[in-house]
Amino acid sequence: MAMLRVFGMTVAAGLMAGIASANAQDASTAYVVSYIEVAPSSADNAAAVLRALRDASRKEAGNSGFEILQRIGQSQQFAILEVWRDTRAQTGHAAAADTAQLRDKLKPYLAAPHR
Repeated sequence: MAMLRVFGMTVAAGLMAGIASANAQDASTAYVVSYIEVAPSSADNAAAVLRALRDASRKEAGNSGFEILQRIGQSQQFAILEVWRDTRAQTGHAAAADTAQLRDKLKPYLAAPHR
């Protein structure tokens, strides 16, 4: 199990590095990693909402990368990897009405409340 976690973190780190390789020297780049877990029966619905969030986020100004990872074997667990030009772009994304709307669509599927 520990080996699987190490492998997962290695893959996530590789994805982040690949997403942001052009920005590697820019200290203002904002990186966000979020983990969510949904009810097992809601995994497919949650994945659809997360794909919509990913697709919309990739079109936003200041976005350098946005990936959704779904765990194999425990498909109710997700990691969200975001790379933004700077904290201003990330803050704008987080506060946007479209982002809030997609977060609200995700709430009924969450295994625990969002903080």
